[in-house]
Amino acid sequence: MSKDLLLEGAVAGHMNHIYDNGEMTFGELKQLLQAAADGKLRGTEKTDGQNIYLSFDVKTVRAKAAR
Repeated sequence: MSKDLLLEGAVAGHMNHIYDNGEMTFGELKQLLQAAADGKLRGTEKTDGQNIYLSFDVKTVRAKAAR
């Protein structure tokens, strides 16, 4: 298994997905999908937008941003 550097998501990094978990067994995946199909998972909604980090440098008296 090779380890590749994933460069996405800017400062916050990559948002993991089920297939990113190389340790998950097929049985665990089946349980997860069954729970989802049965309505037993509590979901959250991901909203799209900009992931911007803001800061203020007191030495230079300037706002800074990173995305």
